[in-house]
Amino acid sequence: MKQPIATRQPWIQSLVKELKGLVKDRGAFEKEQPGPNDAVVPVKEVFKCKLHQHGNVDKLKARIVFRGDLYTPTTDIDSWNPHATWPSLQLYLAMCAKFVIFPSQADYVMAYLQVDMKERLFVQLPRYWTAHMPNDLKPYCGVPLLLMKALYGYTFSGKFLYEEQEEFLISFGMQSTPMPALWRMHLPGGGVIMVLQYCDDFLIASTDAINKNKFKTTLSTCFEIEWKPNADWFLQARIRQDTNGNISLDQHRYAKSVVGRYLPTASPTPSQTDLRKFASLCQQTWTKAHSSKTKIDVVNLETEQLAP
Repeated sequence: MKQPIATRQPWIQSLVKELKGLVKDRGAFEKEQPGPNDAVVPVKEVFKCKLHQHGNVDKLKARIVFRGDLYTPTTDIDSWNPHATWPSLQLYLAMCAKFVIFPSQADYVMAYLQVDMKERLFVQLPRYWTAHMPNDLKPYCGVPLLLMKALYGYTFSGKFLYEEQEEFLISFGMQSTPMPALWRMHLPGGGVIMVLQYCDDFLIASTDAINKNKFKTTLSTCFEIEWKPNADWFLQARIRQDTNGNISLDQHRYAKSVVGRYLPTASPTPSQTDLRKFASLCQQTWTKAHSSKTKIDVVNLETEQLAP
């Protein structure tokens, strides 16, 4: 709010768009008075400038987030669910290269909000949002609202979404593999459909175009999806394929952002002082035994490892 209006207004509009999507498109809230035993949990706004695979601005994104840090679950549900890992991405793309196929990408639109809540829970939007909302959204600010859809930040949102996705994949005939979130279905003649699952982001590849289109059509009838014909950005890595079917993973932009954040003044060519300063960090294998127990331990570790 302290930014110039030209900067401030697009961010405000992104928040209005987010709330409108929750209220009008998803039916995320119902106006109802909580009972004496009902929990009312606040939400907050989180803003992010999303970049595409080339590092340029894609869009300004506002997310209304459940304050999970202020919520104590009342169920015994295990919130863990499998997601794609770096090794599973490497294996998946290696299989694509073997079959000379390339994955499409499915992005779930407001993914968690496509899942119904499975417990009774209330949220409350900040009252000060009222000043920035259109008239039809003002009544939703500053009052308790019964939560009908799983919000980002809610403890079990990822679990509920995964269960819906798992049910769909099994019903389609996909089988899970020992590699986390990697699904596969064998086709007649030695063909295959493969899916790699990371929360609201799927990679889909197949040796058979008809079966691949059938999968995409069926998935789109169960979830709201935005499709990319060719996947280009997954797990902070750029994916590229040449005309021979070879696939490469490039984390150049991610690595550059890490260096820019933690070593903003570093020279492209490290000095002898730089090499000495960071050598021990790169060459040591860290374990739980190195965990700092107190603030003094943290300071001593920083002094020992980062001093010139």
